[in-house]
Amino acid sequence: MPWEINIGSRRVQFQNDLTADEYLALMNINTDDLMELQLWALEKIKENKAKVARAHNKKVKPKNFQVGDLVWELVLIVGTKDPAYGKWSPNWHRPYRIVETAP
Repeated sequence: MPWEINIGSRRVQFQNDLTADEYLALMNINTDDLMELQLWALEKIKENKAKVARAHNKKVKPKNFQVGDLVWELVLIVGTKDPAYGKWSPNWHRPYRIVETAP
C-alpha cells in the first residue's frame, strides 16, 4: 500500500530482510489466498445468478402447446427483415399450426 512505503510499516521493513526463497514462499501463499478468493467470488456469482433466475421465473407463466394449436412462426435469422420497413419489419412470418412429427 502507498502509505506503507512512505511511512515505513513493519511489513515493508520485514520484506526487505527476506531471502529470495522466503519471499517466494510468501508470494505462493498470497497466490493460494487469491485462488480461494476467486473461488469464493465464483460461488457468489453462481448464487446471484440463481437468485436473479428465481426472481425472473416468478412472473413467467409456462405455456404448453399441443398438436393442432395455432402459433406464430418467429423470424430468427438476422438480416431477413424487409429493407422497405427497416426496424418496423414484422417479427413473425405467419400463423403456423403445430403438427405431429414422426419419431
